[in-house]
Amino acid sequence: RGREGKRGKRGEEVTTLVIRGSNNLPFIRDIAFAGNDIIQLIANEKNIAPEIVTANLFDSENSGQKNQDITNCLESACQRLVVDVKESLRYYKTQEKSAPAEKMLICGSFAMVSGLIETLNSHLVADVVLWNPFEKIDCLQDSSCQNILKKSGPAMALAAGLAMRSI
Repeated sequence: RGREGKRGKRGEEVTTLVIRGSNNLPFIRDIAFAGNDIIQLIANEKNIAPEIVTANLFDSENSGQKNQDITNCLESACQRLVVDVKESLRYYKTQEKSAPAEKMLICGSFAMVSGLIETLNSHLVADVVLWNPFEKIDCLQDSSCQNILKKSGPAMALAAGLAMRSI
């Protein structure tokens, strides 16, 4: 694929960890393990198509009818991500001689998968919170727009950041 094709799927293929240091300079690390990898691990474990896993993980409309077996696999499928994040945090702490991170904000469409925040919170020292950039951005008075941004805001964090660059 060309560069543009890869960039369009970045969040599905790479997890980007950004730590804001005490000097306000960012430490950035791309982790080559992300949503697609987690979905594929669950699909392999359950011997089903990745599309079925995706539908079960993302279908909030029918959350009561979700295949609980698929949801239960989320924790084991996230282990590599947890290890990579812990390793990155440990590296940062030793390089910067700083206190451990107290809070982690996660965003992107995979961040909205039911159970992901709880899984990360159970394995990481830092408090993991779903971040919606639109929580503090006053948008149009249109209630349908507000509902969309409230529901899907974490998936639009990159778009919000890019839009703010041009303001």
